[in-house]
Amino acid sequence: MKDKDDPFEIENLRLQPEQAAAMGQAVAKLVKAQPRRSKHRDFVMIPMAWVERLKGAEGSAIFFVAIHILFQHWKTNGKPVPVSTRTLKLLVD
Repeated sequence: MKDKDDPFEIENLRLQPEQAAAMGQAVAKLVKAQPRRSKHRDFVMIPMAWVERLKGAEGSAIFFVAIHILFQHWKTNGKPVPVSTRTLKLLVD
């Protein structure tokens, strides 16, 4: 027996087509409103060949410099990457 007042009745839980359309439009607006990329979400993809070569590097400074150069290379579409002494100090410390 179906009860129109029962909130757990399956028929009462179904969305009407106009409700589904309205929800779809609301979600589309939220997706468009969000920034495409945030500085806090940057990442680096490291080739496994680099990982193998950097395994034997003494200290983590070399590893951090390599990751920085790789990220800057990607960010500048392959243009030369200037690395200053100040940047190196920030990476290592």
